[in-house]
Formats: sequence, structure tokens, C-alpha cells
Amino acid sequence: MDTPGAIQQDFQLCYPLVADNLTSKWTDIAPKILEYFKSTKKTLVNFGILGEEHDVLTLAFFMLAALHRP
Repeated sequence: MDTPGAIQQDFQLCYPLVADNLTSKWTDIAPKILEYFKSTKKTLVNFGILGEEHDVLTLAFFMLAALHRP
């Protein structure tokens, strides 16, 4: 999916009272997610991401999904 703002719009619809928290804190949280993800030895290959060709903010989003998988 390559639609700018789609994630924010979905989050706004699902969680209108806290929707601004997603974007306002993401730049601070994303590097921490990246660091934790690397320590778990998990991979993003299942999401079609083979390396770190994406920026940290995008990678962190996919890493959250991978961290919540069994």
C-alpha cells in the first residue's frame, strides 16, 4: 500500500481520542522499536522486506506487526 496518510486515517477512525499520539510520538519511539526488534533476532522477510532499504519510521511500523506474531 502506497497511499500517503492511509495509516493515520485508519488510526484516526479507530481511535479518535488518541489519534494524534500515533504521529506526535512516532519519531521518538521508532528508533527504540528498531533497537528492540534487532535484539529479538526476528525478521521482516515475511513482509517482503529484506534489508533496511526503508527509513526507520517505516521499518518500525512493520516491526510492530512482526513482534506481535507468535
